[in-house]
Amino acid sequence: MKKGDKRGSHVGMIASFAIFILFLVAMYSVFEPALRTQKDKQNIVNYLENALINEFSGNLTTVAISPYSGNCSQIDNSELGFLGLNAVVRDKNAVIGSELRGQDLIVEATSENIAWIYYANVSFVNTATAETGCTTAEIKSITTTEEIYEEKILYGINNFQNLKDSLNVPPGSEYGFSFLMNNGTEFKANDIQASQDVYSKEILIQYINSNAEKLSGKIILKTW
Repeated sequence: MKKGDKRGSHVGMIASFAIFILFLVAMYSVFEPALRTQKDKQNIVNYLENALINEFSGNLTTVAISPYSGNCSQIDNSELGFLGLNAVVRDKNAVIGSELRGQDLIVEATSENIAWIYYANVSFVNTATAETGCTTAEIKSITTTEEIYEEKILYGINNFQNLKDSLNVPPGSEYGFSFLMNNGTEFKANDIQASQDVYSKEILIQYINSNAEKLSGKIILKTW
């Protein structure tokens, strides 16, 4: 090669660049399936998060009433807009005894100047009262919100196969989830013990229990 001839150096640079490109292609061919699988799992978990939250949610009607101090209260169901069968009553401290009698919801006396009736399409704690001769309570407000229910989550766990079939997860993908309650108790559905490639996501939730209390919990989703 003549002095000052740069053809050789150019050829070397082109060869080095070609080798570098081949290296990148080889690396991509090695890692691309794993990256694609990880992305697919992430998409499935995101879909499951929305689908499960929707499955475990429902309307909650809250009626604020002003009971008469020292006397039980009664409320005509026609004013409440529901049958009162799936209702529980609370003051700021605890559940108050109540029951449906004919067209009236009877609520035990409370020392508080306000109480709340909660109604939803779930089973609340059973209560009863022997109170009679009650005074009609004043309805202060009626609101409806969408909430997540402990009962619906536990039903999904106990009937996981039916839940799984209804959610139409792509063939070849498996998933499970666990529910960590406010008191630390954990319930699991289709839990995986093997150390295979698992993608998981923790979802912080607020849920309603059988006493109509709103509590903090967690749903942990896994797919593999």
